[in-house]
Amino acid sequence: MTTRESFMAKETIFGRILKGEIPCDELYSDEHCIAFRDIQPQAPVHILIIPRKEIAFSKCSRGTRLGINASDAGVTAANAVP
Repeated sequence: MTTRESFMAKETIFGRILKGEIPCDELYSDEHCIAFRDIQPQAPVHILIIPRKEIAFSKCSRGTRLGINASDAGVTAANAVP
């Protein structure tokens, strides 16, 4: 099982969105992440960007590169949103 498959297999709301089990208002998608509108926005523009590959919080907080730079993927996704 690949890292992506193991992340997608987890029964989280995000894993279910990635598997297509829960619909979303998708704004952007690539091999690294998916961006979609929040269903309960806390601001006029509230977009969620989630990685397709699991990133452990402890690794992310230490700034470890995990094959992609999460902030670069987020900026790319944000720039693609109309």
